[in-house]
Amino acid sequence: MVIKNKKGYLKTVEAIVALLLLFGVILFSINSRDVSEPAVPDDVVFVQDAVLNWMEHSTLFRDGVLSSSDTYIDTVNFIILFDLTRFASPYGLDIWFSIDEPRDASWFEDKGNVYVDSIIITGKDKNGVYQTRKLILYLWRQGDKPIQECPIFPFPDGVSCINHQECIDSSPFPLEDYKVWCDSGECKFQAIFC
Repeated sequence: MVIKNKKGYLKTVEAIVALLLLFGVILFSINSRDVSEPAVPDDVVFVQDAVLNWMEHSTLFRDGVLSSSDTYIDTVNFIILFDLTRFASPYGLDIWFSIDEPRDASWFEDKGNVYVDSIIITGKDKNGVYQTRKLILYLWRQGDKPIQECPIFPFPDGVSCINHQECIDSSPFPLEDYKVWCDSGECKFQAIFC
């Protein structure tokens, strides 16, 4: 096959290559823009993980949540009864959680950045009925409080012990991230890095 108009054919090929290059530059510039989420501060991530881990492993808390009627009073009672502020206060954070339904956004208007995480808890309530509940955890800065040393917490459900090895063996926490020991007959844990 002999091409009669070689110049016209070459110009067409050049135009196609130019269009491909133009599309490549456009796609590269669109993808190179950084539209990622803002980073969650390390102390907030640590507190979220500690609280959600504790909620997940505390039988008393789980039983209460599974049997809860999800009222505002229940949530206030859970926070007071289980002293959930002990996790957040050393880091200058306030804490709140809701069961099943997220809080209305207007509730957080004066709180600045609010960091949210959640877990699903399943099990039987006090009447033996199988329940699935979603716990939504909210954290926000209290203000300019200094960060204190990592807080010490008892194991969920107050695991008793005679020596440190019993606590290490029964630890629900990763030992590379937490110190675990026996203190006055009760297992305690503390984060290695705050």
